[in-house]
Amino acid sequence: KKALDEMKHRAWHGYLIEDNEPIIVKNLKDLDNKKLYGNVVSGYCLQNVFQEEKLSLIHGKLYHDKKQNDLSKILYTDKDPAKIAEFLRKTDGEYVFTIKKDDGLVFARDPLGIKPLFIGRREGLIGLSSESRSLRAVGLNPISVLPGFVYYVDLFNLDKFIIKSIGKSDYLNVDLNESAKTILNILKKTL
Repeated sequence: KKALDEMKHRAWHGYLIEDNEPIIVKNLKDLDNKKLYGNVVSGYCLQNVFQEEKLSLIHGKLYHDKKQNDLSKILYTDKDPAKIAEFLRKTDGEYVFTIKKDDGLVFARDPLGIKPLFIGRREGLIGLSSESRSLRAVGLNPISVLPGFVYYVDLFNLDKFIIKSIGKSDYLNVDLNESAKTILNILKKTL
């Protein structure tokens, strides 16, 4: 609830909470009297009515609408990260998504990393979010998810399945504050 509150500016049509059964609420206060039972509880900001009706939780899009429907079928029926990665190799798009699977989460970020996705972990808690501040709100240190992979994470494992490799990269895994300082120093040198 605390993490979702940090993202309330994106919940134009409420929130979806995936516990044992999906719950849609318009306001986070509606969760005050609800008990959550699952080991894995996911919360999503609903930005449009389509998400509420279809429960399509892909943030972004695949190019060719039919493929988005095909991906939704794979996500909600099979949930196999290897099959999802295989499907995504055959299409282009800009997307992130998370889905519950057993006692873990399957999630992905497009090969170019157009849509942001962060992960934070500590003993007994894993968080994923498109905004790092929501993870900080619950005491997690957010790290940017590497693009181009489908992941499966639970409390003990993190497996990844390649979608597409864009080529060798000197990608540095640094936090947002460090990146901002580096950019500021580069700009100062240009003056």
